[in-house]
Amino acid sequence: MEKTNRIYLSGEIIADVDFSCESCAIAWVKLETIDSFVDEAGEEYSTVQDHNLVAVGNIAEIFKNFLLKGMKIQVWGKLAYHSYKEGDKDLRHVSIHVEKVKY
Repeated sequence: MEKTNRIYLSGEIIADVDFSCESCAIAWVKLETIDSFVDEAGEEYSTVQDHNLVAVGNIAEIFKNFLLKGMKIQVWGKLAYHSYKEGDKDLRHVSIHVEKVKY
């Protein structure tokens, strides 16, 4: 079995794009996804998750110029974990590093 780090998400942008161009173009945005399922008793449930998307270079420029809050998009990329300290606690941040976007 091949070991890969690939992710695909389809959802709605729930915040304005943040953009920085100090050393290279980088953009951040939050994407909301909804998963629906039916349990054994026939009850339907939905779970909503927010995902942190990060884009660099040309993809960041696309985020800045074309993506707006409320738009539905699809993204392909890689899952990334970042550890950092906040006071005494070690915290972990998860983000999706976007390699391709369809809007």
